[in-house]
Amino acid sequence: MLNRCQKQYPGLEISLPRIEVSQEVKVLYGNSFSNQEVLNVLDEKVQPQAKGVAIRVDGNTVGYVNNQATADRILAELKDSFGRKGEVGVLSVDGPDQVEQVQFVEKVSTSQVQVPPGIVMGEEKMMTKLRDREGPLLSVKTVKQVTETEKIGHETEIIWDDTTMAGRQEVIVEGKDGKKQVTIERTKVDGQIIEEKVIREDVLENPVTEKIKKGTKESQGKGTGKFIWPVLSPSITSTFGERWGKMHKGIDMTGNRVIMAADNGKVVNTGSRHDYGNYIIMDHMNGFQTVYMHLGKIDTSVGRIVEKGEKIGMMGSTGFSTGVHLHFEIHLNGDLQNPLKYLAQ
Repeated sequence: MLNRCQKQYPGLEISLPRIEVSQEVKVLYGNSFSNQEVLNVLDEKVQPQAKGVAIRVDGNTVGYVNNQATADRILAELKDSFGRKGEVGVLSVDGPDQVEQVQFVEKVSTSQVQVPPGIVMGEEKMMTKLRDREGPLLSVKTVKQVTETEKIGHETEIIWDDTTMAGRQEVIVEGKDGKKQVTIERTKVDGQIIEEKVIREDVLENPVTEKIKKGTKESQGKGTGKFIWPVLSPSITSTFGERWGKMHKGIDMTGNRVIMAADNGKVVNTGSRHDYGNYIIMDHMNGFQTVYMHLGKIDTSVGRIVEKGEKIGMMGSTGFSTGVHLHFEIHLNGDLQNPLKYLAQ
């Protein structure tokens, strides 16, 4: 019987319960003695036992394996597999993760037992049972220290300025994010983060506060009566007055192609005509009006209050024009004026 069990369950240490044999004389009438009947009775009555190791979680038996070495190997592999599971990447890691601790959340124990050989599991089957969480729940907790480089967001400071027109703003100082090195103690259960604790922070680069100047000055559009050139670096190509028997109502100029308002004012008309091309008319609310013609692009609209020096369009060659230039007129109380009388020389 023992030999048969050892062949059926290789790798297990099989034992049989102690069988006591006693001699007894009986007289049998008509029955012959049968060894096979005795063996059959022994098969029914005698149950073989195998030496094994029970794995328990919180006192509940999960199963049995053949020896302690197998149990230790299964638990070690389970810790290792869950310890690696669910790792997440970081933007910058300055050093390798330091594993402080890997342990089971539940109480896990093993003990030597004698059990029927048929219920002893193989290593792979026991691993699958624990990993797939059949039966008692078994979780692995890992605690690691990681060092990461993180961004320090910069702040924004608004500087209100009563000399700048409302609605205008200017970046005085560009903002810049800083950097810090952070050491974190990260706790996971079965690969899922359950807690993060900052152990240390070292600032590598301080952030730079962005400073923005915003205007509060309200303009009613009234001009100062003092005009600036409507383009930068102007070059006059045609002056005010009689030209080829006709009155030239303004001056023509080239220069930087950005067209600026010559004084504070209100845009009262924009449009396009065959002779003017694209044009803008501004009323300076003090008797003066200025006209800007042959624009390539209009960058303002009727009703808008603009400040002296504010961009209103781009130089072009639309309408009756022989080249890219600006035709500029000044009117005072409806009468044409020579712009050169009012523009700074």
